[in-house]
Amino acid sequence: MSLDTMVVTLIMACKISSNGDRHRKVESRIQTLFPNPVKNILFFNPIPTETTINIYSVLGEKLRTYNIFGSTNSIDISELSSGVYFLKYENNKVVRFVKE
Repeated sequence: MSLDTMVVTLIMACKISSNGDRHRKVESRIQTLFPNPVKNILFFNPIPTETTINIYSVLGEKLRTYNIFGSTNSIDISELSSGVYFLKYENNKVVRFVKE
């Protein structure tokens, strides 16, 4: 598998409101990030609920914040320099990706 086609799989947990104060937890929502390494646009499966994605440097500095809605399936990271970054999203799930 070439680096262009490497796929990183994330497990996402989300809460779905079913009736006022009752909540049902849905586990193992699979999200896929591609390509990795990425040049400008990082794609993923659409997320069914609103969530926040943060991008961090290897030093732990928060560089970008994105508010993602159900139909959104990509983020533009063209302003980042080449290097290794961490994407952190709801429920503190973290994945590493490389910006070319």
